[in-house]
Amino acid sequence: MTIAPTVIEQLRSELIQLPPKQKKHLTARDVVTALASDIRAKIAADGYSLRDIASEMSKRGVQISPSTLGSYLRAHSAEQDAGKHASKSRRKPHVSA
Repeated sequence: MTIAPTVIEQLRSELIQLPPKQKKHLTARDVVTALASDIRAKIAADGYSLRDIASEMSKRGVQISPSTLGSYLRAHSAEQDAGKHASKSRRKPHVSA
């Protein structure tokens, strides 16, 4: 089977235009990532603990322990911090004359 080289560019163009595919099933990590700022706000402002939040999540079918919840929140923070640092390092340095 032979394929014309133009097929590569056609496929590339079509792949770029494909919309993101929605996940059918989320993991507990996905849920924590989506709610991370809300969870942190409840903990900071309203005095909820990781245990309280994990309990509420479990009631709604998201089985997670308080220690895992904390681990996912820390990982999410680290990923956000890494993204901030990466964008800063891509900036052009300021050069004064």
